[in-house]
Amino acid sequence: MQNPNDNQQSAVMLRFFVIMTAFMIFWYYFYPKPKPKPEESESQAMPSVSREQAAAVGTSAILGGKPFQDLTAGLPSKVEAPKMVAASTPAEPHSLIALGDDGFALKILLTNKGAGVQQLVLTRFKESNRLGLPAKDEAGQTRKLHLIPGFLRPQYLYMVEKDLPEHDYPQFQPNVTAESFAKGEKPKPVTHAELLSSPSYAMLHYPSKDDPAIYQHVGKDGKLKPDAEKYPLPTLADSYWKVVSIQQPADGPWEVVFETQLAAPYHLKIRRTYSLAKTDYDFKTKVEILPLPERLKGSGKFRYQISGPIGTPIEGEWYTTQFRTLYMGWLDGRGDPHREIDDPASIHYRNGGDSIVNPRFNYAAISTQYFASALVVDDDVSATESPWEYIRGTRETQSLALETPGKQRQPYDSDRHFLFDITFRAVSRVFDPGAGEQLVHNYVSYNGPVKVQQLEQLRGTDAVASESMERYLSKYHLQTMTDYHSPNWFGRQFNAIGWTWLLIKSTNFMHWLLGSLHSVVGNWGVSIMLLTVIVRLCLFIPSRRQQAINAHMSAQITALKPQIDKLNEQYKDDFMALSQAKRELFREAGINQFAQMGGCLLLFLQMPILMGLYFCLQESVFFRLEPFLWIQNLSAPDMLGWWSENVPVISTPWSRFGGFNFLYLGPYFNILPLAAVVLFYVQQKLTMPPPTDDIQAQQQAMMKYMLVFTGLFFYKVAAGLCVYFIVSGLWSLLERRLIPKPDLSKAEAIAKTRASESAATLTATEASPTTEANPSGGGFWAKMKQRIEDAQRESENTRQIRNSSDAPADNGNGAGTPKPSAAERAEKRKKKKKGK
Repeated sequence: MQNPNDNQQSAVMLRFFVIMTAFMIFWYYFYPKPKPKPEESESQAMPSVSREQAAAVGTSAILGGKPFQDLTAGLPSKVEAPKMVAASTPAEPHSLIALGDDGFALKILLTNKGAGVQQLVLTRFKESNRLGLPAKDEAGQTRKLHLIPGFLRPQYLYMVEKDLPEHDYPQFQPNVTAESFAKGEKPKPVTHAELLSSPSYAMLHYPSKDDPAIYQHVGKDGKLKPDAEKYPLPTLADSYWKVVSIQQPADGPWEVVFETQLAAPYHLKIRRTYSLAKTDYDFKTKVEILPLPERLKGSGKFRYQISGPIGTPIEGEWYTTQFRTLYMGWLDGRGDPHREIDDPASIHYRNGGDSIVNPRFNYAAISTQYFASALVVDDDVSATESPWEYIRGTRETQSLALETPGKQRQPYDSDRHFLFDITFRAVSRVFDPGAGEQLVHNYVSYNGPVKVQQLEQLRGTDAVASESMERYLSKYHLQTMTDYHSPNWFGRQFNAIGWTWLLIKSTNFMHWLLGSLHSVVGNWGVSIMLLTVIVRLCLFIPSRRQQAINAHMSAQITALKPQIDKLNEQYKDDFMALSQAKRELFREAGINQFAQMGGCLLLFLQMPILMGLYFCLQESVFFRLEPFLWIQNLSAPDMLGWWSENVPVISTPWSRFGGFNFLYLGPYFNILPLAAVVLFYVQQKLTMPPPTDDIQAQQQAMMKYMLVFTGLFFYKVAAGLCVYFIVSGLWSLLERRLIPKPDLSKAEAIAKTRASESAATLTATEASPTTEANPSGGGFWAKMKQRIEDAQRESENTRQIRNSSDAPADNGNGAGTPKPSAAERAEKRKKKKKGK
């Protein structure tokens, strides 16, 4: 019989769900969001221009910046426009210089504008587009991964634009080589210069209090802002540095040196040296600050900033859950590594990330799901202080929205905070070198997999030197980008008890084992299947024991189901009595309810291995763009069929945002997640014991309904993970077939005995009052046992009387006597029916 409270609880849950859904919609669409203050922005939004307009106005207009000489325009009349300080070196032609070629692990294009990195390519990895498919060039070949693209990408709300070919990307070529530089040849004009983005890893400097350029930071009241020294000047980033030397030997590291000067009040020469070895995934960049003879100590204090990478690409943005992330690492007093993280939405809402201050910074990085670009202090920060005072994350709003006649497109990152481009700003301490005092700061820039240990799996000509791996892991501590606890209270507690350490060791072992299997079979899909089978074989004994406990428990409860139903009906108004009666029934049948806790313990012991396998398959960079069967990319959904970006709610681009974005499934039909969810249902059906009461029945029904939501959230899981879940589920079903049938003889005997005695026992108990037994024999323990049973029976009858919903009847003498119990009234109704 259905409990009337069930409908009431369901109605309450439904109202709660409706109210929370309405609140989420209101919060998302109507809650006012803070907007960045213009004066705090590190970069400005780019206007939408056509290709013809871009070619006509030139680079400075596209990048939204003003020439340095125009910075004083618009100052209040009461402030006299000071004479601006520009770099004292003569104007240099725009130069693009190669640092490495296709034979290097990194292929870099340097620019003398700001002495920064214009473009960086990982030659050993392929590039994926926004759909998660291989990005093709004009020749139909898969492009190499442009970790720093160097150009403004025309991307829009729709991921597929038919009239804008995917390969319509500019191909930048160096216009200065070591040979042409040695001959003194003038560089040729840079092609597609209007599409260049701002350089990455460029330098800026902050104004000294005696620098006239500080007056560009004037408030509306015409007075200098009190924090004017906190805003950088674009002098070093906008000027074209002088190329001092270029070395591009065939058998050694390549090297490029830039120089520029800052005039009064600084009187400094600044030199940047870049070098790159052939197999390294990091390039070295040295900053030298050389005081000129006319410099006076105490005048023109100098502080510089190095910006991070710009435009790191997000691949498969319709299914990925990991976008750009800012990592900041440092060492504590004992030399142990730590890290902080930040995300685009937080940086946007706070008008730029919080300034993280630490005396021993060792790296700052921007990562996507699989790759990272990091700037690392190459000096020993465990012995001396880092040259950086603080690190701050900023939003980069450079974009080029190319317009097609007759068609207006919406930029893809408009008001979608998780898609915003971000970078870091590493700000140095304040330096005041005197004449003859030279400052040298050594940096390296790592560019490669965010899981640095995976570089050890590269073989042959792609192998990374062991000395480089030692630097990445032991000196720079770049493994903390992935091998670190979660940034919350639970993560810190798990780390304190050693759980995080155990998961990291298990995950790294799985990476090694997976790479070893691939070196034998040569296919990543088959390697996943073999790894899953090997892990399940290793866990066969505890897993089989766990399944045997669950199967035995389920079979015994099924055998006792009629008796359990009778107890539920008999004690439906007394939960405590029902629980006691069930415990007594289970005890007689030999069912140990604590045995299920043993099964949970076995599952807990397996968790480090299973979670290590899961994390390994989730973060492996080698699954990218690897085909298997019909799957084109093991790190993406299987994408069996295309159903376009025009299915309402399901695949339209704007369905990805808002309170109901969990219904967005993407533009592809995926079959593997559905197969995995079906296996989940079959396993649940086979392993879940039958319910013993209404509460358990409701819980099991809720778990079945939750599978629908599991299918929704699981729909965009990577195909490699789906292969693992399917193979593991099939193994579990096979493993269950190998479990011996449980012995149910005792449970069946108890069920038959109780069925034959229940009617007589119930009639005798209701017809005669309970009297104290006075056995004549059996010994002391037999007498004590009988007395305990009589006391329990009397207590049960008293509890039934106390819990009766009827009021006691008055016998006329003022004394109340209890009305008949529910069982007694039911018996009377039966007798009346028989009499009729």
